Amino acid sequence: MQRLNIVNATVNAPTTPIDPASFGKVGVLFGGRSAERDVSIMSGTGVLNALKSRGVDAHPFDPGTQSLAELAEQKFDRVFIALHGR
Repeated sequence: MQRLNIVNATVNAPTTPIDPASFGKVGVLFGGRSAERDVSIMSGTGVLNALKSRGVDAHPFDPGTQSLAELAEQKFDRVFIALHGR
């Protein structure tokens, strides 16, 4: 069996920087009503903070406390779904 040496492997980063504004208004869905709500809140908060730290116009949205009509009213350009469970 051949061993794979990944110690010196590198990941090629994009040569052109990505403009955070190009994402538009981003909704981060987390929380919800499942038994995994707490885990979803932790991971969703991490994603939200990471996006904001990069200059992305990111906003939290919790479908456990907000209606789907409110989601539509927000007019997000993109949504990151960090919901866990069923």
